[in-house]
Amino acid sequence: MIVPEAIHSYNVYNGTNRIIGTTGAVELPSFQYITNTMSLAGMPGEYDAPVIGHVASQKIKIPFTMIDKDSYFAMVAGEEDIILRASIQTREIETSKADTVSMVVTLRGITTEYELGSLEKAKLMNSSITKEMTYIKIIIGNEVCLEYDKFNNIYIVDGKDMFAKVRANL
Repeated sequence: MIVPEAIHSYNVYNGTNRIIGTTGAVELPSFQYITNTMSLAGMPGEYDAPVIGHVASQKIKIPFTMIDKDSYFAMVAGEEDIILRASIQTREIETSKADTVSMVVTLRGITTEYELGSLEKAKLMNSSITKEMTYIKIIIGNEVCLEYDKFNNIYIVDGKDMFAKVRANL
């Protein structure tokens, strides 16, 4: 059995160009299903029924140490994919041997907000860009673990196409 231990290292890319200047953490979007409250005759109480694959607005905030012409403003104006390439440190529990596995997170979205940060002598600016996410794909090793595309009715989790029957019904 392999235990994932930590993100060893990662880089941020805007399309094919490596972005220099992001800070230590990029928080990935959360998935909150849109729900309907069900209260049925003969049922004592109610429950929230998630509509599979219908997800509330998702935002990602990318922190930057400083604004710059080549990466910050290009990302503000552009709608290119944001690619996070990481190396996950793992441990084989039977042998205690450490190893690594790749993780690639591809994000696509629309800029909804950007903060220029502040100017202070001998300090970082702490700028950021916020994007409304419309697409995310996570590949660990060579396996697609998650792919979600709001515009193209794609929702794959752990290799299972959650929308296959929905697309067939349409």
